[in-house]
Order: sequence, then C-alpha cells, then structure tokens
Amino acid sequence: MRFEPNRPMTKDLQEKVARVALRHMKRECESDFEVLAGFRTHTTERFLGWIRTIPKPQRLEAALSLTCRNLKRRRIACEMVPNFEYWASLFGGTPVDLGLDRTWQPRRYAKRIRMLVREMPEWRAGGQQSFDLSEDSLLSISDIRTGLELNTRVADVVLLQFFRGDNSLFDLSYVSLLGIGPTGWKINDDIECEKVIKQLPLIIGKAKELF
Repeated sequence: MRFEPNRPMTKDLQEKVARVALRHMKRECESDFEVLAGFRTHTTERFLGWIRTIPKPQRLEAALSLTCRNLKRRRIACEMVPNFEYWASLFGGTPVDLGLDRTWQPRRYAKRIRMLVREMPEWRAGGQQSFDLSEDSLLSISDIRTGLELNTRVADVVLLQFFRGDNSLFDLSYVSLLGIGPTGWKINDDIECEKVIKQLPLIIGKAKELF
C-alpha cells in the first residue's frame, strides 16, 4: 500500500481522536461493555474483570479514566475526568492475570481464518500471516493503514489500524483507542472464528468517525 511522507497529527485530528475515544468508552459503559466483551484478549479480560468490581455509580468515571490516561500518554489533550489518576493507578495495581481464562487451550485455526479472510473481497494478501485492506474496498480509509496479523502458533487474530504518515504510528484499533491495549481475538473454534471475521467490518468502520 502507498504511504504518505511522515507528518505529525494536526491539533484538529487530536481533538477528534479524544472526542471519539471518550464517546466510545461512554457507550461501552452504557451497554455494560457489550462490544469489548466480544474481544478475547488478555487486556480486555483484565479490564472487564477489574471494572466489574467497581460499584456501578463509579464505573463510568473509572473507565473514562483509563481512556484519559491513554490519551495523555500520547500527548493528546482531553477533557478532565474526576479522579482519573486514582482510577488509573488502581487499575495499574491489579494482578496481571486478573480475568485470565486458564481453561483456554490454543488451537491451530489459522488455516481456517486465512480461508475466511481470503473469501472477503475487501482484503488482499500481504503474506502468509498478514492481510491488508485493498485500496478499492468500500471499507478503505485513505488516511489509515488497516490490516490483519495471524498468529499461527496460538490462533490469534490482531486487527491493525494506524494513521498513515504519522510519526507516532497512533494505533486506531478499537480497544487501543479506549486505552486497553491492542485489538485482537483468541480463536477457540470454528463458530468463534466466523463470528470474528463477520465483526471486522464493524470495527473498521468505527475509525471512520474520525474523518
């Protein structure tokens, strides 16, 4: 895919990123984290395990604090969240294995995943373990590089979304934008595999809110 020369994020774009990130997290809280619960990653399981120990009246403040911390780390100004330093510190002190599914047994579903991805006209092969969004796809966003990485050892799918030409390579993946790490799924079986593939266009489309 073609890349533009490196350029910093504009102030206007930074403001849009902050607005969208905080809005997404507010919607997650309102829906009891319905979208986030669809991701099978260690970071999302840890977050969900933690946030559900917080009393409901305080969950929104706590969840927004993590997004606020993520934005500030990337030098993106955002609206102040009450007690965000307290909540961010509290989450940082939780055990790293909080919410870890110890019954999960990695299986080799990469072949099945590759087959499903190749059936999608929106994607073009970029290698045995990586796929890029074709530039003529209806899902294509000119300012964003979008792709998939497949981990054949543990059958993980990771969605990559980065600003083109941005020196910081700001990760636009849905979970990352909220401040909870990279977007990805652990695939356990065929049903879960097909569910993930069908979910990809929805997640990609969320990035269009920035433009």
